[in-house]
Amino acid sequence: QLAPPSLSFLARHYCDPTEEVQAAARALLEGALQRMTPQMRQRVVEAWTPRLVPPPHHPPQPTPPKAAAAPAPSAALSRRQLLTTTTTELHAAQPPASPAEKPLPFELTSAHGVAVLVLGVLVCRFGAEVDPRIHAALTSSLLALLDSPSEEGRLAAADLLSKAYLVWRSHLPQPAALIRTLFNYAAAAAAAAAAA
Repeated sequence: QLAPPSLSFLARHYCDPTEEVQAAARALLEGALQRMTPQMRQRVVEAWTPRLVPPPHHPPQPTPPKAAAAPAPSAALSRRQLLTTTTTELHAAQPPASPAEKPLPFELTSAHGVAVLVLGVLVCRFGAEVDPRIHAALTSSLLALLDSPSEEGRLAAADLLSKAYLVWRSHLPQPAALIRTLFNYAAAAAAAAAAA
């Protein structure tokens, strides 16, 4: 019986400097995801999400008194409202990100880098559903990847951002700036191809 290929292994070669290896890894990764049912792809999203966005750290709560009161209706309502709040409202309610929260450079072969590629392909090519927090983290990571010292990393980020622009748009701080960057990459690639 044929074992399915390792998504982690294929994602590590998604930006391989050798063009043939890169093309093979991308084809095999997308083929492996294509053969999955939507439910299986959703399980992959759930399994890879913690590598992209670690679960928030909650400090230990004090032990409630014996006669603990029921939760206040306003608290229950705010939780219910949070589940139905639109992405725009969530972003409007969030304070500006502090410098410590800005995406840091990462290696494409790290757990975070591999998660960005696997989840990025799932969202971009297969329309996998992820919550707004994951969309925002993916968008930030792909934008950070545009500044990667690796040309292959920059091109992979440009490819994923351009092919699913409508998916990422609501999480882009400056959509027009991204479009200019993508056009510059396309123009540079065309010029390089013409010069070769």
